[in-house]
Amino acid sequence: MMNRTLVLGVGLILVAAACGTPAATDGAGSSSFTVQTTTTCVSGSDTCDPELAVPVDAGEIVPTPVPLNPPPAPSPTMIARTDLALRLGVPMDHIEVISVEEVVWRDGNLGCDTGAPAIQVLTDGYRIVLSVHDVEYSYHGKTGSDPVFCAIPDEPLPPGDV
Repeated sequence: MMNRTLVLGVGLILVAAACGTPAATDGAGSSSFTVQTTTTCVSGSDTCDPELAVPVDAGEIVPTPVPLNPPPAPSPTMIARTDLALRLGVPMDHIEVISVEEVVWRDGNLGCDTGAPAIQVLTDGYRIVLSVHDVEYSYHGKTGSDPVFCAIPDEPLPPGDV
């Protein structure tokens, strides 16, 4: 029985040794592990000299910085201008902003005549009118949403009718 316990104990020690043991400890009780570094060269390089190559530490984790303040979302006007530039194949500097205004739409189609039935509800939103070579293009949106291109735009409610 004692031989069996001794063999089991030695086996556990060998397994623990194979899993890794601390190479050193600092004074605070933390331990560190030895990490093997390797040198790599770019494949196909004629001038790759392993003596001059940068060692790569396989155990090093490099944190990726995360911005505390992400960049602001593009404005509805910028979204509309970008869409129109792509739609027409023109540079952004050829697109003129004629107007941007808050409006109330008569229905859920946001003043875009799609030919389809729309929910009949007054909807707060906005209208953006752009121009390219003296031709006007309308973009309509609901407050808090991205604008959509309106091929056949309807007028919003007049300001006094709300």
